[in-house]
Amino acid sequence: MQKTILITGGSGGIGRACARLLVENGHRVILVARGEEGLARASQDIPTHQILTIRADVTRAKEVDRMVAEALAWSDRIDVLINNAGAAFTGLVETFPVEQWQRLLDTNLTSVFLCCRALIPVMKRQGEGHIVNMASVASKFTPPEWAPYCATKFGLVGLSRALHEEVRKDGIRVTLLYPGSVDTPLWDTFPNNFKRDAMMSADDVARAVLYTIEQPRHIVVDELSFIQAAGLQ
Repeated sequence: MQKTILITGGSGGIGRACARLLVENGHRVILVARGEEGLARASQDIPTHQILTIRADVTRAKEVDRMVAEALAWSDRIDVLINNAGAAFTGLVETFPVEQWQRLLDTNLTSVFLCCRALIPVMKRQGEGHIVNMASVASKFTPPEWAPYCATKFGLVGLSRALHEEVRKDGIRVTLLYPGSVDTPLWDTFPNNFKRDAMMSADDVARAVLYTIEQPRHIVVDELSFIQAAGLQ
């Protein structure tokens, strides 16, 4: 069954891989990001009737409301919301810039809250829906110098689990994905001591997303954790 799927953080990496795979499997995609050029690159190989791109900052409530209005003008329903927008910074808490702390909170947590708040009424009217929140293995353990990032991902877990209890009676499913390290442009700003060739690909995550959303209505994959197998490429 064809679904209409809205993906935030859609200009590259996991968002772009998800869009491509989902369209290949017969779904329609609404791709959302702040940068127009990135959206154009992400959608260039996808048939135009299968994809809508929306430029929006999902950390801002008014822009989220506009995004939803534009999406519903293109499609009369939104079956799946994939909260994929994310940011990462590292550093010791004692010297961590407040501006980076706030950006992590806004991008990794507030954006999810705003998108869920805006689309839950839509899904309730439909009688069904599916929210997929992109957590991280950093939602489960706390390496040094990753405290602010981990805080946002731990917060996302709490938000998602409570949300699941709120909306399950309305036919809305909530899934938490916990991927390990994924080789995406997010790592471009980090030191080169990370072994990116040993990381999973964005396509690996896209396949996990496809698996969760194509389960029958009476099944919810509430949590899915996956990492790169040791010694394998």
